[in-house]
Amino acid sequence: MYMTILFVIIVSIMVLYQRWKEGNWVNLISVFMGPYIPLVFLNNFFVYKNGFDKINDDVLVMILTSFIVFFSGSLLFKVKKNSTNKEEDNVSKLSRYDFKKMRTFLIFIGLIGIVKIIILYLQGSFSSNIDDVEGVMGGGAIGHLLLASYSLLPIYFMYWTYNRKLTILMPIILIMIVTFSSFVKYNIIGLFVSFFLFLALYRKSVLKRSLLILVSFVGVVFYVNYAISFVVVGNDMTTQFILNHFWMYIAGSLIYDNYIFLYGIRPGIGVFYKLGTFIFALPNMFLEKTFDFKLFPHVRQEDLSISDFGETSNVVDAIGYLYPSKCDVLEVIIFYVILFILGALMAYIYKKHMKSSKYYDVFIVNFLCYFVFFSFFGTFYINSAPWEILIYSIFIPKLFIKNEIKN
Repeated sequence: MYMTILFVIIVSIMVLYQRWKEGNWVNLISVFMGPYIPLVFLNNFFVYKNGFDKINDDVLVMILTSFIVFFSGSLLFKVKKNSTNKEEDNVSKLSRYDFKKMRTFLIFIGLIGIVKIIILYLQGSFSSNIDDVEGVMGGGAIGHLLLASYSLLPIYFMYWTYNRKLTILMPIILIMIVTFSSFVKYNIIGLFVSFFLFLALYRKSVLKRSLLILVSFVGVVFYVNYAISFVVVGNDMTTQFILNHFWMYIAGSLIYDNYIFLYGIRPGIGVFYKLGTFIFALPNMFLEKTFDFKLFPHVRQEDLSISDFGETSNVVDAIGYLYPSKCDVLEVIIFYVILFILGALMAYIYKKHMKSSKYYDVFIVNFLCYFVFFSFFGTFYINSAPWEILIYSIFIPKLFIKNEIKN
């Protein structure tokens, strides 16, 4: 218990320091480290009593030292107080975008997605367990178009907060329906996290209400996802099942870290190989389709127990994934050096994109969402989708800036 308390205190100090330094709760450090605080605290003090495994002390030491090293690297690039965007600039920013053209583009993507849903339904693709059809909407052209829409939706959502009409909201509803039909929960949750972060950076006055909506939405998405699954297979769904699966989903990756020191997680590969699975995620998408091979291919983790009642997981958080399971001293040193460099690099990216601008910066929002916030949740950077979203966020919003503004 003492290590859990120490972990919560030290991580909270780093988060509070960054909040004081920047004057903003939403920043690189809080978005990265913040989710670990309630998850570790609740799991090791309360949830374990319901049968989940505790997060072991050696795991907490590994994560804590990793945070300290990452935090030290981030100190090389500081964001000053009041140097970021101001809410009163929103009207001016919004006036620079052609929302009529943006709405048409988003509705086009939404309608194509709806057509694909109907076709898949008629083909019987949704007639099995939800886990078996997860990602069914993510492939092909519609999958890439959906990812492209994620580079516009935060801006469009901001536009709706100033013009609350159903006709304006319709493209978002269509995209949400299509996204939900993928049954990939992190895609659905990620979209709403990006909305929340966008408002946190550009319209803080609605931050508390947005957080409440986000938390409520995550709960609803999780419940509905499994409700549909149970209806499909004709089983009854219990409250305890939902609660257990919810905790497995949000905290299972941290509990799974226990196996780093028990058996090792892919002990046969080194830290540079694991880093390669991140870096080559997007190139591998083209290499696999063109030449049918991958550089640094990722192998799915083994399903292992994280409770005494049979709940399993195969997901590990980003820190646990990178940590060298063989615990070789040189590899561990290299691991911490990489974390220091990543801390500095991410802080540089964050500082560069947090400067006040005439336009909205969707890149920093999706960077914080998919590459920082979801680090506790899993290693999604080994997939091409987050990288696609990030690249789209650089270029696509520029296509919807009014011509007279460009000129």
